[in-house]
Amino acid sequence: MTIGYRGVFVMIDDSIPEWDISPMVKNVESDAVREEMASCVRRAEEFKERYVQSIQFLGAKELRTAFEELEQFMWSAKRVRNYCWMLKDEDVTDSEAKGLFEYAKEGFAKVEFVYTSFEMEVIRLFKRNPEILDSEELETYRHYLSRMRERSTHCFSDEQEKLILEMNQYGRQAWTELHSEILGSSTRRLSIDDQEKEYSLAQLVSIILNSTKRENRRKASEAAHALIADHRIPLSHAYRAISRSYESEMRRRDWPDVLTYALHREDVSVEALEAMQKVIKENVGILRRYIKVKASLLDVDRLCSWDLTAPVGTMRSDYSWSEARKMVVDAYSEFDSDIGAWVDGLFEKRRIDATPRPGKTRLGGCWFSHEPNTSWITLNFTGGLRDIFTLAHETGHGIHSYLSAQANTYLNWLPGSCMTETASLFGESLLLDLLLSQSGNSEKAAVLSVILDKLVSTVYYSQVRFEFEKRTYDMTSQDRYLDVQDIGMLWKECRDEVFGDDIEWGPNSEWRWAASPNNFRSDRRFYNFPYAFGQLLTYALYLEYKRDGQTFVPKLKKILQSGSAASPSELLREVGFDINSERFWEKGIRYAEHRVEQLEGLLNRESS
Repeated sequence: MTIGYRGVFVMIDDSIPEWDISPMVKNVESDAVREEMASCVRRAEEFKERYVQSIQFLGAKELRTAFEELEQFMWSAKRVRNYCWMLKDEDVTDSEAKGLFEYAKEGFAKVEFVYTSFEMEVIRLFKRNPEILDSEELETYRHYLSRMRERSTHCFSDEQEKLILEMNQYGRQAWTELHSEILGSSTRRLSIDDQEKEYSLAQLVSIILNSTKRENRRKASEAAHALIADHRIPLSHAYRAISRSYESEMRRRDWPDVLTYALHREDVSVEALEAMQKVIKENVGILRRYIKVKASLLDVDRLCSWDLTAPVGTMRSDYSWSEARKMVVDAYSEFDSDIGAWVDGLFEKRRIDATPRPGKTRLGGCWFSHEPNTSWITLNFTGGLRDIFTLAHETGHGIHSYLSAQANTYLNWLPGSCMTETASLFGESLLLDLLLSQSGNSEKAAVLSVILDKLVSTVYYSQVRFEFEKRTYDMTSQDRYLDVQDIGMLWKECRDEVFGDDIEWGPNSEWRWAASPNNFRSDRRFYNFPYAFGQLLTYALYLEYKRDGQTFVPKLKKILQSGSAASPSELLREVGFDINSERFWEKGIRYAEHRVEQLEGLLNRESS
């Protein structure tokens, strides 16, 4: 029986595509997919049989061979797991797809355990023979191995690690999936423009982002928050369970706290984080200036929460898919013709799912691939300008994956989260300048507003989310129980510290935190500051590009090709940036201020 039928390419609604994910597996028949995952598990178990018990006797050359074999079956298993995950996310109401994903998830957990066991044996080898780290044969894995050694004091025994993997699979991961299924399958009945129907959360968010009618945005915002509020008890329980479980594990692993481990995972120092956040807090006035100018552009005395991301100026909401494609490809091609051609190939090869539909859980995302020359992208395209920026953003992720996969083995391929947003946000800036060059004043205001709305989300809202999570852990580490109302009040407190009283928040807005999938991630915590890091980093890089022109292109490509083979600090130091310095982050924030000044200038010319 084939349950991958939704992965077959179709064109609907003015050629808005659904993707073809069938190349990810050898055969889309569900039994064949199960067998492909089972084959990966067998390869992993055979690997363990050959290497795990004998690794102490391996030399550097043999160890490299073992790593290369490990990478092959790890990627094969991840590719099959991702296919099943993507299939499920296409429609969370499809029980067959969910069953297949459950099987793939269990298989991948077995493969991960082999990886964990192998890593622990490598750590023991380092303790017995530390000189092996300096061998020429292991040069490719130098940074990866040094980070492995840093984690070595925080590992458990093989059986304990296996137990944790199994418990997380049916514990934290189950809570994550519950969040996805609740919000992905829930709808709210609403009348918009005299048409009453059921709206999913994704559809309501699209109205909030794209509608030029304030009343429609208000209705959609209140409906979205009411939908979330309806589920606040199970979602609060899920958030609390994931957070406490993660905190308990980190404590038992002897990490000082969850944030320390998060920084280790992102390969970023606490000095860099503190320098960045100090600059953000000292420049909250830029946010307040933008809120003020946006209220003027919308001709309202005070912004409401449903106005914060509202379209301004002359913003079209009826772009065709072909128009969106051309704009994104042109923006990247102007930067580099090879990159532009690769982006165009994503469209030609049907790697993009842009169709909005009930049951689809992701508003936007890119599935990185270590396969040559591809990635898979999902978004909800409804014809708005923001959708085109989302398309530019996600194709930027695809570029990053492509360039990194070309240059790195599997273990060095995926960039850390702080660097992951580099190409995606750089792509947004390229699209911004392309659109500004083609627009009149009213259109420029609309375009600038889109990019500044993104600044609010990635920099200032990320600061809210960081403080919210940090204070959650501050309280739970003292064994304080956070009930539903406590969590809602904590969100409001952190939000108001950043936004002040410049925004009128609507009913149930204290539950907005529960809409964010990142608050419910089972595999990592504090997935908030990397967004601000990536945004301000990209702004600083874009200033370099505007100054240096085409001579900057090889620098950016080098950054994107580096994957995780070096820390962000080492990588950026090579191109002249010190991320531990407040001066570095000031460059990024000044770029943001420049864009606000452009919008203020347009407003002044309009009113004069």
